[in-house]
Amino acid sequence: MKKVLLMILLFTFLTMGVAGCSFSDYQPERQTPLEIAVENPEVQDFMNQYPNADMLLDYYPESEIEVVLPLVRSQCGDETIDTAELYKVTLIDKETQEKIATWISWREKKIECVVKNL
Repeated sequence: MKKVLLMILLFTFLTMGVAGCSFSDYQPERQTPLEIAVENPEVQDFMNQYPNADMLLDYYPESEIEVVLPLVRSQCGDETIDTAELYKVTLIDKETQEKIATWISWREKKIECVVKNL
């Protein structure tokens, strides 16, 4: 009986150890629009230059996309942009009024473009 119990405990610890090793390198996908935006080098440069800049987040659901899509295409200089949901992450330095905006396609979780001084 002791051998069986010892084997069960050993198996449990080994299983937990293997599971822990296999999941320890797990990197979750970028999930938030803010995380996606701040990974962009232009946005990082802006944040370094203006560390006190305010950050605004705008969300455009599928029901509003037709209204905002012409603006996005114009600002990005790309008439082929076509997406169901968009986020716009804007950083504004109050002191200088410098701005940078990042348009993010939420379906693809990718930056469509970065626009400075809108």
